[in-house]
Amino acid sequence: MVLPFRILILLLLVAAVIALQVFLSRRKAWWPGLVIPACTLLGVLLVLPNVLLNAMSQAENAGQAAAGRQAAILQNMKGWKIMNKLIRFNQVEDILDFVSVTKDYPYHMDICYGNHTVDAKSIMGVMAIGLGRDVTLKAYTDDAMDLCKKIERYAA
Repeated sequence: MVLPFRILILLLLVAAVIALQVFLSRRKAWWPGLVIPACTLLGVLLVLPNVLLNAMSQAENAGQAAAGRQAAILQNMKGWKIMNKLIRFNQVEDILDFVSVTKDYPYHMDICYGNHTVDAKSIMGVMAIGLGRDVTLKAYTDDAMDLCKKIERYAA
């Protein structure tokens, strides 16, 4: 929620600049011409970090997509096996079908996007982070081949 807050601040800043410019133009001060460049610089400083964060996030997602093309069984520190698979939901119906498939399995599954993780069996959680994005399915089990076959249509 950083972007909407920064946009609100930027809009308030623009309104304040316009009001200050009108006020100063009536007073015949010598420095009103400095107000707009100074406020423009301030606005750029508010928006630039968000642009950089978005670019870094897109680069990170591209790296995750390249690394997660194939399903892999990894041994984690606790001795559990984790199946990682990159998937993509293009429509809401895909999410509904996916969640109904995951509810048939007794083991725990997560959907991860960036640093956000939700339960793969939660419709609201998967909709919140999964629609239209490449996300990673993590299934905590030794045998996930049957699951891989059933969710193959969602492979990114």
